[in-house]
Amino acid sequence: FRTTHFSFVPNGIDLDAFSCKPVPKGATPVIVGIGRHVPEKRWDRLLDLAILLNKKKLNYQIKIVGAGCLEGRLRAMIGENRLEKIISLAGYLPDVRPLLYESSVLVLMSEHEGCPNVAMEAMAWLVTATT
Repeated sequence: FRTTHFSFVPNGIDLDAFSCKPVPKGATPVIVGIGRHVPEKRWDRLLDLAILLNKKKLNYQIKIVGAGCLEGRLRAMIGENRLEKIISLAGYLPDVRPLLYESSVLVLMSEHEGCPNVAMEAMAWLVTATT
């Protein structure tokens, strides 16, 4: 057997790895953000959103996955705005699928992105949850 053509697919996703059941209706909405804790990811925007949602007295949870140089600042901002019961910093997770399964919304707050894996993984979850 000789290969006559070779293709490389960057950011390829195995849909079989994302089979799951949708979030049950009536569950507390979970907003998930996944990415490094660095300035260009703009986690401050997500904290601003949390403050706005709190003013509207909405019931929700926010989970941020990742690690980086801004983790201490994010914790301080969460504390300053009394958001500890709403926002959790999950740290680095090698497999984000379980978090995607419990999410209602995935946010990508970055200033700029190319083709982010997290967006493709969320789309893979969506495809398997609705088929």
